[in-house]
Amino acid sequence: MRKSTLLCIAVLLLFQIAPGEAYVLTPDVSLSLSGEYNDNLFLRNTDRESDFITRLSPGIRFSLHSMRSTLQLAYSPDLNYYSSHTDLSNIAHKVFARGSFALSERMNLTIEDTFLLSEETGDLVTLSVTGPLRERREWRVNTLESRIAYRTGGAVTCLLRAAYSDYDRKGTGLSEVKTYRGTGEISYAVSERSTLSVYTRHIKYDYRPGSDAYSQEYTLGISHKLTRTLRLEAQGGVLLSRMEEDGSREAGFSGGGLLSKRFGKGSALLSFQQTIIAGVDDGEPLRTRTIDLTLSRPLSPRWTASFSGSYGTFKSIRDTRVDTGAFRLTPSVAYTLTPRTDIALSYRYLTTHDRIADARDYRVHTATLSLRWNYSAGQQASFPFPMIQEK
Repeated sequence: MRKSTLLCIAVLLLFQIAPGEAYVLTPDVSLSLSGEYNDNLFLRNTDRESDFITRLSPGIRFSLHSMRSTLQLAYSPDLNYYSSHTDLSNIAHKVFARGSFALSERMNLTIEDTFLLSEETGDLVTLSVTGPLRERREWRVNTLESRIAYRTGGAVTCLLRAAYSDYDRKGTGLSEVKTYRGTGEISYAVSERSTLSVYTRHIKYDYRPGSDAYSQEYTLGISHKLTRTLRLEAQGGVLLSRMEEDGSREAGFSGGGLLSKRFGKGSALLSFQQTIIAGVDDGEPLRTRTIDLTLSRPLSPRWTASFSGSYGTFKSIRDTRVDTGAFRLTPSVAYTLTPRTDIALSYRYLTTHDRIADARDYRVHTATLSLRWNYSAGQQASFPFPMIQEK
């Protein structure tokens, strides 16, 4: 685990302590056993190799609540055993920490840290900010973000964000990519249905080995509630980028849109975004255009179906090293056996098309059957914070 993750946890604990205030500690434990079939372990165009993976995933989460703050800490290792390629058997580690603190009646602070150490492609394709993957490697991903929201007495809300991301790949070639982000936002509630926003974002991409890159975004946004269950959001503006190595500059459009719908206990989300990300598999800043669709709906009191799909294009902004399209499709269905246990079946299809070299195209089919159990202690662990320190 990175030092930044440990530091984040320590800072959250310090923020959480307030003498004389009562706290509620809620422990949650979970256990998942799954079997997965993957028909392209190494993301190859030809000579594809398949295997059956047995995965055991215990997890634990602690939530600490008070009148003015909430702290969450979760850890979940994945023990992956490969039936044929036993040398690929590994343990993936996932850590998450979040703290939310009411500094005053109008100001709120949130700090989050996410850590992932894994070589499973299923863990990495869910990270939409990484760009297309070209090979199987062990990745270490760490993201730290802080947010301060301030609400004036009227309809204006100010939001400041600072984020740090670190991607490290095991092996030769690219070893590390660091990203620093600073974001400012001012929102004005025009009415109960509509909100106008102004955004500015500054990003530095620190590549190793390679050149640094900088980008600035200035956008305007609107959020409008069309009906009681249907919301539309849109934003657009200019994106300015500069490469440190050759001093080249580029200006373009940055923005996107989001349409969300709630129906009963289900939901649907359709979004589009165009921006620049850090392409961690090539060490290149990439201009991306992505469209995502997510659906989730209960079919009955016990059955729940969900679906997600996305298509994105990724292209280098300074050369022709990367020009790739990627498509992902993930339907799943879950059945509730008991209030604490469910069984789920999911399928994932991933395909990429490299417009520069067809030999780098690949597709992956993955099917997973999992049995999951979870338990929450609820309000049973309520006691003053000093007692927690003594235990």
